[in-house]
Amino acid sequence: MVRKFSFFWLALIISASVAASQGIQTPSQYTGVEVGADYQLIDYNQIVDYLCYLESQSPRIRLENLGETTMGNPFYVAILSSEENIRKLDRIREIQARLSDPRKLSEQEAEALIREGKTVVLLNCAIHSTEIASTQMATILAYNLVTATDPVTREILENVVILLVPAHNPDGQLMVTNWYRKYVHTPFENAPMPFLYHKYVGHDNNRDWFMLTQKETRITVEKLHLTWHPQIVHDLHQMGSSGARFFVPPYIDPIEPNVHPLLISQINMLGETIAAELLREGKTGVVTNAIFDAWTPARAFQHYHGGVRILTEAASARIASPVEIPFEKLRGRGNDYDPKKRSVHFPRPWPGGTWRLKDIIEYELIAVMAELKHAARFREEWLKTFYRIHKENCSWSGKPYAFVIPNDPRKQTEIAELLDVLMTGGVEVYKATRKEEIGGITLSTGDYVIPLAQPYGPFAKALMERQQYPALLDSKGRLKRPYDMTSHNLPLLMGIRIDSIMTKPAQKLQPVVKNEVQPAVSVPEGGRWLAMDPASYGADILAILLEQNGISIFRLQSATEIKGKTFPPGTYVLKRSSKADKLIRKYFSRLPVLLEKLDEAPKGAAWKVRRPRIGLYHGYVPSMDQGWTRWIFEHYGILYEKLGNKDIRKINRKKLDVVIFADYRPASIVRGFQGENVPPEYRGGIGKEGLKALKHFVEQGGTLIAWGNSVQTFVDAFDLKVKNAVKGLKPEEFYVPGSLLRVKVARDVFIGYGYPEETVIFFVRGPVFEAQQGQALARFVEKDPLAMGWLTGPEKIVGKPVALEVPMGKGRVVLFAFRPQFRAQARNSYKFLMNAIQRAAAQKASL
Repeated sequence: MVRKFSFFWLALIISASVAASQGIQTPSQYTGVEVGADYQLIDYNQIVDYLCYLESQSPRIRLENLGETTMGNPFYVAILSSEENIRKLDRIREIQARLSDPRKLSEQEAEALIREGKTVVLLNCAIHSTEIASTQMATILAYNLVTATDPVTREILENVVILLVPAHNPDGQLMVTNWYRKYVHTPFENAPMPFLYHKYVGHDNNRDWFMLTQKETRITVEKLHLTWHPQIVHDLHQMGSSGARFFVPPYIDPIEPNVHPLLISQINMLGETIAAELLREGKTGVVTNAIFDAWTPARAFQHYHGGVRILTEAASARIASPVEIPFEKLRGRGNDYDPKKRSVHFPRPWPGGTWRLKDIIEYELIAVMAELKHAARFREEWLKTFYRIHKENCSWSGKPYAFVIPNDPRKQTEIAELLDVLMTGGVEVYKATRKEEIGGITLSTGDYVIPLAQPYGPFAKALMERQQYPALLDSKGRLKRPYDMTSHNLPLLMGIRIDSIMTKPAQKLQPVVKNEVQPAVSVPEGGRWLAMDPASYGADILAILLEQNGISIFRLQSATEIKGKTFPPGTYVLKRSSKADKLIRKYFSRLPVLLEKLDEAPKGAAWKVRRPRIGLYHGYVPSMDQGWTRWIFEHYGILYEKLGNKDIRKINRKKLDVVIFADYRPASIVRGFQGENVPPEYRGGIGKEGLKALKHFVEQGGTLIAWGNSVQTFVDAFDLKVKNAVKGLKPEEFYVPGSLLRVKVARDVFIGYGYPEETVIFFVRGPVFEAQQGQALARFVEKDPLAMGWLTGPEKIVGKPVALEVPMGKGRVVLFAFRPQFRAQARNSYKFLMNAIQRAAAQKASL
């Protein structure tokens, strides 16, 4: 029989009465809001205020501001432990750092550190801001740990240091809370928000754990993961309402091959411990071994840094509004489990009924306390395993010995950005000081070497090696749908060639210091003109920045020979001036590119490119893909104008050269949000009037760029003779769940400038073109298009176009089947986007 009153909550009540005698207020008392009640929320500012209050009342908590978020809010962590541990936090951090790099430790020293050390647990609340319950739970948890005097809590505090991040995305927590408060108890209470809950990336902030682009990711990695080296990282999430009430690991297959076997075992052990505690407390609907895998590093930084990543997913309410879910309406995902049937991984189904914010908080509190209790009671085992994993990492004797990044002067921006990713993730990078032949590989002076025998070698190996996603089939012979993307190879994503060496170089390698990487290129002195090699996307971005500042840029239309040297099509040419030189030097540290001085301008046909005036569609239906586009533009300083639905309907060709539609469903563009539950000011899309205005814009000489799902909008509206060759195919016939695919590029066409004949794109659930008009800019190779990941039905796409330029009136429509800037990870295809933008502002000219 299920207990209706949890012993866990009894313990909290006892704790509260003790605290009351000490004069410490509960979160509800302090904020004046009944935390966890229906229709009630406290926001991030109230949460931080309460934690500050606890810090003023108790020696068990220290609050630290780790930096500013994307929108300028403070990013706080609350550190909770015993009074003694709080006094010696520096020593505990030192122990963690030494155990994470055992190369200078004897076994006796390690044993002494393990006896002295503490298990460090990082609790990361509400990475996704609509999954808001954990931010409320954080205050109750902190209160309980600060005030309780029972033996279990004392054991936890004596043996564990808890790093409590009350909201990974403070900006979003404030957005969601403000939106909910504005419309609760109105007809719009359940309205979708007309903006992303992260300024740029929305839900994708939890796909950023290897590219490390966002401020919140970097703060967490640099100031928590790589400062505290936690043994346990717990990401508290929520999922849909119609299935299980709570997911906790073990994960389903596949597990990324560089996750240490001991970590897999620890994940399984801790997850089942949490599940058992929930069952003991009478909680139903707990599922393990279902839904979520552990394949991509994009969601699991700590798996490659010696610790476990525990993901919990609670069924959601409607923010703080309860939901009613009858038992017969419960639904599972695929064949993982049936939420209406008992099974080995789902031992006690939920009977259905009302599901509240308070329910989520209860499940999360029980899960966290079970985890902390385990971390305390098995403290030495957690530290021993942590030490052993890092010792094995540092003793790597497998193949390869190291990866080598040739220091190609034509790819300096890509190399600098790849090294930044690796070194931000704690990877040690070295530089060759002389030429050396190693097993048929030439190691040249200045090449970068990444040995795998180092503490975070698995992180480098996971991101640098070529892998294929394993063929896991269901009972009908179909590929089991991956939870996320299937490929994450940084060199392919960034368009860089790397080598592998199997033995240690004879030379002493030079350590590379983060933020002190010196490019292999410089701004040359002398010459009246400069030629900029087009192979790097850094050159395209730099050209746009120069154009924005009034510098005239030319691009060669065909290969041109100057004094015995051949410059490829698309080479940038600009006349030197003090202004141009000053700007180039200003941007060069971030965008190092290969420049060559010329005494005279090349002769022949060229394009003259002025500043492209860019408009980016920004409708009320949020698009993470559009957000990533904004982030990329703003990260590099590319100017653009956000275009809402009204702006599209009155678009003016005289003010804009190019309009970009990132990945949106056609209905989201044309119709937008509909329904009586949506506030009137946020209803609607661009409508037929907007489509007509866009068609006129293109016919008058404008460029429209669309990709992914947006493509079909304009194929239909403009009556383009373009079909989707894979439309209607079943997953067993054609399926690409986020993979790297090989394409041939039309290198002599403007939008293909700078690419080799064959390159790689990241492709996820996009169309594949069959076109009776326009120019194919890129098409799948004729044989074996899969570079890395998974592809069902390669015969359906070989040779078919994935990028088109379709003339229309005086302008053009550029269609990409793939997302050329996917999550700021697929940087090799930035060039397609930047070239298309520049083409919109280019006119034929002669040099």
